[in-house]
Amino acid sequence: MCEAVGIRRNKSCYAQNRKLEPGRKDIGIERHIIGCLGEYSLAKFLGIKWLSTIGALDTYTGDVEKYQVKTITDPNNSLIVRQHDSGEFPFVLCVLYYLDRIHLKGWYWGYEAKQEQFWREKKPDNRIHQSAYFVPQHKLLDIHTLP
Repeated sequence: MCEAVGIRRNKSCYAQNRKLEPGRKDIGIERHIIGCLGEYSLAKFLGIKWLSTIGALDTYTGDVEKYQVKTITDPNNSLIVRQHDSGEFPFVLCVLYYLDRIHLKGWYWGYEAKQEQFWREKKPDNRIHQSAYFVPQHKLLDIHTLP
C-alpha cells in the first residue's frame, strides 16, 4: 500500500512540476515511499485511519491529522524542520530500519525546533541540500506524550 501511494505521490509531483531540492541525485520515488511508511506507522500507533494524501501539499494541514511526519533511514540523523514549515505542528521523527520495521523516535513542536542552536546552513558535501533546523534525537520528547 505505501509503495503504491509513494509512486502516485511522485508522479503527482512531476505532473505539478514540483522539483526536488537542489543537489539531490535521486528521482524522488524512494523518499515518497519512505515518507508513506512513516505516516502509516504513526497513524497505526495513534489508532487512526491514514488518509494517504496525493496531489496536494500537506505542509499546512499535517501528514497525519495535525502531525507532521519526518522519516529517515539513518538512525543517527536528526529531525529536520525547514524554515517554511509551520511552527504550529508537532513534528514526529520515524526511523525506517527495514521495510517492515519503523521506530517512532519522538516528537518536537515546530516552533521549538526553530531555534538558532539547531540551525544548519546548506552543505551539499555533507548531504545538507537545504538550510534547515536539525533537532538531535536526544532532544526529542517521548512519543507517548504526543498532544
